[in-house]
Amino acid sequence: MLTSIDLANYHIKIHPRESASNISQQDWDDLSRSSIFTNPFYERWNLLPALNHLEKELKVFVITIHKNAVLIGLFPIHIGIFKYTIKYLTLWQHDHCYLSDPLLKEAIDLNFLLCQIGQRLNTQFTIISLHSTDLFISSRNIHSVSTTRAAVLNKNHIIAHLEALSGKFKREIKRTKRKIINEGNLNLIQQDNLQEGLNNYCELEHQGWKGRDGGSIDYKHTTRSYYQDIIKSQNLHQAIQIQELRLDDQCIAACIRFKSNQIYYEVKTTYNEAYKKLAPGKLLEIEILKDLTDSNFRYIDSCTQQNNRLINTLWPDKIELKTSYFFYPNFYSYTLSVLHKIKFIFLRIKDKS
Repeated sequence: MLTSIDLANYHIKIHPRESASNISQQDWDDLSRSSIFTNPFYERWNLLPALNHLEKELKVFVITIHKNAVLIGLFPIHIGIFKYTIKYLTLWQHDHCYLSDPLLKEAIDLNFLLCQIGQRLNTQFTIISLHSTDLFISSRNIHSVSTTRAAVLNKNHIIAHLEALSGKFKREIKRTKRKIINEGNLNLIQQDNLQEGLNNYCELEHQGWKGRDGGSIDYKHTTRSYYQDIIKSQNLHQAIQIQELRLDDQCIAACIRFKSNQIYYEVKTTYNEAYKKLAPGKLLEIEILKDLTDSNFRYIDSCTQQNNRLINTLWPDKIELKTSYFFYPNFYSYTLSVLHKIKFIFLRIKDKS
């Protein structure tokens, strides 16, 4: 297995997942703070637990890029196989990772570097899912597909947006709040005890549909271990918040949020299905949004699918992300790029018909 590549001013090293903990903690944390792209999922407090616990059946590596002995880039990669024979390179995105921007201290020609890495690892093309629109300096050989998801780009948008919701929707919310207030006192709190907050969240989630469908944190011990480890790192990084919607002393809905460089990522929400008729999940989102009007942030990412009706209704803004495919400067990869373009032309025609 190739372990390092030297390209002009860059020294690129490929670390097996089990040795990623040997990367300098100070350098990694400094890169996270100064990166031109914010990505909490690739920061040390988050990525190391993911490497230790999640998708252990996959071959995952961590790429570090040094320039003049300074760490200027870091991201995890996975080598996959398409149609049983075609190997491809991708920036690793496990089920609890909602962004694949690499950590980069300066703007570099990432297209060129990934092509070099991909070819030397004997892959035929590269896929990067859900990345920022300005990730690449050059668009050569790249085919990108855009998607959007709900966000809050300015706290001043929140109240104006909630007030602009349809009269029918607002009347429904008022009726729901009256019903639930008749059951007791309703409060949104930020959990000071993260371990208690995680336990409360996991209990609610596992008792609901996510537990039945196999998507809850507690469904797999490896997933619980991942969240348990990132909770342990809180004293060092202050990067996690857990909020609970409580009816009297009972938690009826909860949210887990990551934060980095004044950007918030709402990664997990759940609610008590015993109160389903009182829409605790909807009330949680509304109370969270109102609470955010007193916070200072650059923006908030909902980390949802673009077709999430409730979040798209309640959150005022959207961010655009891209999934990019790029091919290498050789005949085999060029042939694949032509077939790829034909496939997407066919899909666009099919969508219009």
